[in-house]
Amino acid sequence: MCGITGIISLDQKPVNKEDIIAMTSMLTHRGPDDNGYALLSNQRVALGHARLSIIDLSTGAQPLYNHDGSLCIVFNGELYDYKSIRSDLEKLGFVFHTSSDTEVALALYEKYDLSFFDKLNGEFAFIIWDSHKNRVVAVRDRIGIKPLYYFYDGKEILFASEVKAILTVPRVPRKISIDFLNSMFFGMFPKALSFFDSIFQLKPGHFMICDPKGTIQEIQYWKRNFFTNYQMTKEEAMEGVRYHLNRAVARRLVADVPVCGFLSGGIDSTIICSEMKNLMAGTRCKTFTISFSNSEYDEQLEASLTAKHIGLDIDILHCDINRIVKNLLATVYAVELPFANAGAVGKYLLSDFVRSEAFKVALVGEGSDELFAGYPYFKLEALWRMSQDQNNKEQVKKLWNKFKKIDARSEGVLWNQNISWNSYPKFYSHYLYLIIRSQMVYKYLQYFLNKKKLGINRNLDPFLFAVQEFEKDELEKLHPLNASLYVTLSMLSNYNIPILGDRVEMAHSIEGRLPFLDKDLVEFVGTIPPEYLLDVSTLKEKYVLYEAYKNQLPQHLHSVHKHPFLSSSWFDIYNTPFGKEIFNEIMSKKALETSGIFNILPLKLCEFIWRLFPKSSSTFRNLDPVIGYYSTVQMLSQLMIEKRPTCDHLEIKDRSDFHSGFRK
Repeated sequence: MCGITGIISLDQKPVNKEDIIAMTSMLTHRGPDDNGYALLSNQRVALGHARLSIIDLSTGAQPLYNHDGSLCIVFNGELYDYKSIRSDLEKLGFVFHTSSDTEVALALYEKYDLSFFDKLNGEFAFIIWDSHKNRVVAVRDRIGIKPLYYFYDGKEILFASEVKAILTVPRVPRKISIDFLNSMFFGMFPKALSFFDSIFQLKPGHFMICDPKGTIQEIQYWKRNFFTNYQMTKEEAMEGVRYHLNRAVARRLVADVPVCGFLSGGIDSTIICSEMKNLMAGTRCKTFTISFSNSEYDEQLEASLTAKHIGLDIDILHCDINRIVKNLLATVYAVELPFANAGAVGKYLLSDFVRSEAFKVALVGEGSDELFAGYPYFKLEALWRMSQDQNNKEQVKKLWNKFKKIDARSEGVLWNQNISWNSYPKFYSHYLYLIIRSQMVYKYLQYFLNKKKLGINRNLDPFLFAVQEFEKDELEKLHPLNASLYVTLSMLSNYNIPILGDRVEMAHSIEGRLPFLDKDLVEFVGTIPPEYLLDVSTLKEKYVLYEAYKNQLPQHLHSVHKHPFLSSSWFDIYNTPFGKEIFNEIMSKKALETSGIFNILPLKLCEFIWRLFPKSSSTFRNLDPVIGYYSTVQMLSQLMIEKRPTCDHLEIKDRSDFHSGFRK
C-alpha cells in the first residue's frame, strides 16, 4: 500500500515540480519507506509515489517504467495472483526487472490495453502515463477499497490517494460540497462525491482516460451482478463459501513482511483469523484487538476466548475514553469524512499499536456484512415483507419481539423500530431501509442546515440522490434482499472502508487486506439463493457463512448476533474535560457562524434533548449519531476548510529519467 499523486497540465504550461513534491510529501504516512516523482510528456504530466514496502523490498521503486520508458505507473495496493500472471507474460516474451506486482500490472496494460482490467484481482488504485497514446489512465478497484480523488478545473487535473494532498496546492479552493453534505446528512453516501467541493472520487469499478487536451472519460469496467442459482443446495453454497474464502485469505498472506490479523468478538474476524491460522501452520499467528474500557461494546473477553479456542497469540490495546478524546481530531483529519460514532478513533489507535509492534500488514473482516446480509436492517426489511401477508400476523409478531430483543444493541445505529415504512414509496419496487431512513431523516434534519449561507436553493429530497445513484433496471429485477445488498455494498466505499479501514490504517502505515471483498468470493456469493444468506425463520444473519464455519467457531459465537463496532457514545466523550473543551469550541456560536453550515437554534435544541434523555432510551440512541455527524462536520470545517493542510516538503527523489530510475 502506498500513496499516489498525479498532475496533468491542460493549458500548455509545464507542471511545477514543487506541486508534485508537496502533494507526495503530504502522503508519506501512507508510504514512509521510499518516495519518488517523475515529470513526463515535456513536463506536462507528473506522477508521485510514497511507498510502503510490502512486496519486493529491494527493487520496484516508483514511479516505475516499462522496458523502453514509453509507459510509467504509480500504484497503490496489491495485485493478487501476480506471480502466475507474470509467468504467463514471460511465456509471451515479457522480461521483468523487478519482483513487484506493480510491474506486472504495467505489463498487463502494455499487452492487453484497456481490456486488462478483467485480469486484475486485488485492492488497488493506480495511474499510468501512456506516451504512445498520449493519455493518462487512472484505475480503481472493483469495490473501492483503495481511494483515488481528483480535482479538475479545465486547466489541470490533480489526482491523489487523499484529499489533503490535493488541498495542499494553493490554487485549489477549499469549500464544503453541498451535495455531499446533503446526501451524507440524510444517510446516503454517493460513490463519486467527497466532502469537498470540486474534488471527486473515481468510482469503484471504473477507470478514467484523460488526455492533455482536457478530454475526460470515466468508464465502468465492473459492477456487482446477481446471477442467482436457485438449483444450488445449502451444502454447495457452504462448500463454495469455504473454498473461495480460503483462497482469498491465502492470496492475502503473500508478502515479504510479517502478516497479522485484527480480531474482534464477532464471527467475521474469527473466520478470517481461523483460516489464517490453518494456512500458516507451524508459523506464529499474531492477532490484535482493542478493549473499550467500561463500555457495553467492549469485546476483549470474546476476542480472548476466540484466540484461545483457535490457538492464536493476541495482544490487547486497552483504550479508555480519555484516549479516544485525545485522538479524535487526528482521526477526523485522517479520515476526511464525518462519522456517526467514534469507533473510527478506536481503529486509528489500534493501527498505531499494530505498527508499533513492527507489523505492516493486517487481515481484517470488513465487507462480510455487506456481502452476506449481516446488518439488522436486512432482517427488518424481511419482517416488513412478511407483514404484508395477513396470514403471517402471529408469526411476524413473534419474530418482531425476538428481533427487538436480539438486536437491541444496534437500535438507532443500524435499524429503527419507529419507521412507518409503508407510508413511503417503494424504491424501484422495493422497501429498502437505507432509502426510507434517508427520507425519514430528511423531514427533520433539513431544518438544521443553513441553506441561505450554504447557497442551497433547491429541493434536498434524498430520494433524488438515490435515483441518481442507482439504475432502475438494475434494482427492479432483483430479489428484495439482493436489491438491499446492492445498495449497501455500493455505499461501502464512501463510509465504512474509509473510517474503519484504509484511512485509519494508512495513517499509521498499516496495509489492511480484506478477504471478504475478494473478487471471486463476491461474484460467487452473487449466485447464492437469498434464503441461504438470511434465515428469516430464526432471524439468523449471514446464515450460510455461519453454517459453513460453525464447527470451527467457539461456543460463545454460536448464539451471537450482529452488533456494530462502536466505542463510547458522544455523550461520554462530551463529559470528559478535553471533550468539553473540543465541543465548546466547535459548537460555539462563533465557530458555527464561521463555518456557516448549521442553523444555531435547532442545533442547540437537538443538543438539549440529547442531554435530557437517558442513554438507554431510543431517543438518545437515535440522536447520538446525529450529534456525531454535527460535531465531525464542524471539526472537518476547522481542520481542512478554514485552514489549508500543510506539511514540510520532503526530499522526494526525481525519477523523471527512466534509464536511471527503472533498474534501481
